[in-house]
Amino acid sequence: MIPRLLLPVLSTCLLLAEQASEPCYPLEEERIYGRHLAAVLPLFGALPSDASLGYTPLPGVQRVFTVAQLEQLARRYGLQPVGLRPVCFERAAERLRIEEIRRAMEMALPGVEIDLVDYLRAPVPRGQLEFPLSGLVRPREADPQTVVLWKGLVRYGEHRTFPVWARVRLAVTGQAVVAARALEAGRMIQPGDVELRTMRRFPSLGKPELEDLQTVFGAKLRRAVAAGQVIQAEDLDLVQSIRAGSTVRVSVISGGAEIRFEAQAETAGRVGDRIWVRNPMNGRRFQARVVGPGSVELVVGGDS
Repeated sequence: MIPRLLLPVLSTCLLLAEQASEPCYPLEEERIYGRHLAAVLPLFGALPSDASLGYTPLPGVQRVFTVAQLEQLARRYGLQPVGLRPVCFERAAERLRIEEIRRAMEMALPGVEIDLVDYLRAPVPRGQLEFPLSGLVRPREADPQTVVLWKGLVRYGEHRTFPVWARVRLAVTGQAVVAARALEAGRMIQPGDVELRTMRRFPSLGKPELEDLQTVFGAKLRRAVAAGQVIQAEDLDLVQSIRAGSTVRVSVISGGAEIRFEAQAETAGRVGDRIWVRNPMNGRRFQARVVGPGSVELVVGGDS
């Protein structure tokens, strides 16, 4: 005879064994509806197809309707509870595919070489895979061989997200401003301190690129830089590139022609900013892009 204290434990074990023999049906919708239950047990075909039976469980969790729960549901709708068995539902999930990961990363970093080293192997909910730049932290001394962690997410259901991750190597090939000699912090960069090189390097990850020596002359270094090291825009103090009311050198470029003259800056800006400038010859105002300390550029027919 089974002791009374062991009956609840035995009952639970029998229920789990019974459930383990039943398949679990995947759902992509946010709720479990009558039509989902009817697809498993035809007895419930009389239920309204949109009758809500509860929420679809979170990824990795199963929702089981026991025989007792199904009997109660059947009686509520006037059905004879015959031939019932436990029914299990779970969130539809699948493993990430390499091509899917690459596509999501290329949308965030177009034109960047991406070497996928590792990624989450566990099943994830079906949905929209994203790898935002905010999930990728650029190491200070990164190079193309540096393996970095990139955190992403899958958007699924009603405004739900599921975290994913990958480890990658990233590289771009192009021009970069490089220190020609060791430069100490606080130094005002002068010609001869830097040079332009075409090289394969770690990308700037959405931050401004330095691809012109004129943009760094006169700027102050925020940190020491070793000879041959790439200088990033974040390494420079460009706040004083242009002050409102100061005289600036203007370059107007149209096709192969270039006109230069001096004008007055009406707004302040850093390298890469667009500021308002007044032409002293006719008093007209126009916008130009700051390209260096005291220098602005206007490309006729371009985006400057």
